[in-house]
Amino acid sequence: MKLQYMYTIDISEELLRASDTVLRKCLGVRPGETVLVVTDELLRKLGFHLWIKALNLDTEAIYLEIKPRRVHGEEPPKPVAEAMKSSSVVIAPTSKFLTHTIARKEATERGARVATMPGITEDAFIRTVDIDYEYISRLTEAVARMLENGVEVRVVTELGSDLIFRVEGRKARRSTGILVNPGDWGNLPGGEAYIAPIEGTANGTVVIDGSMAGIGVLKEPVRMVFKDGIATSIEGGKEAEMRGNCYSDIMLKPGT
Repeated sequence: MKLQYMYTIDISEELLRASDTVLRKCLGVRPGETVLVVTDELLRKLGFHLWIKALNLDTEAIYLEIKPRRVHGEEPPKPVAEAMKSSSVVIAPTSKFLTHTIARKEATERGARVATMPGITEDAFIRTVDIDYEYISRLTEAVARMLENGVEVRVVTELGSDLIFRVEGRKARRSTGILVNPGDWGNLPGGEAYIAPIEGTANGTVVIDGSMAGIGVLKEPVRMVFKDGIATSIEGGKEAEMRGNCYSDIMLKPGT
């Protein structure tokens, strides 16, 4: 049996413009640099546009397509990980994130600038990438400083969220979308400041009605109750059951 695997991709000027923003503004790509695009079948079109634009910028552009990972954080194949370590810039629009992987960590330790875009859609790519990154950077820094200078955080929403936890002494993380220095890494689009609660201090209820990592857009809200940093109940249908398998009896801690 002979198997042929062929496909065509329609070139989109909007995707090329957004790709140009990623390469020039976010990553500061320069002619002659090695730019590695790692993607999978589900985000192939975005990966291809980024690769085409990298070629147009006179870089040593490389396109690698991997089999979609089964879960977020699953390592890419070893040859891909080795290629990441040897690249100046790595861009990874993939269906499951490569952000928190050993491959990404080793690549940035070697000086690679890494931008990951897990699960991003074409619409989101076009709408949210071409933004004022200087403004986003200032806003992100202001929010991060507020978190770092805080002692206690309370989150209250009309849907019923009312969660309190302590953050004193914790360092806030910034994800501005500007990744121009050796070893910089983060998700795109940028504009995120975040901090981890002190272990064992989270108490109250969180009601999530938008989306959740690992699930995506929710069909119905998920309600989670925490006591002393431990999730004591998770309700909300099948999607809550999926989260329950991951979070039951897990303390809120950095990285969760």
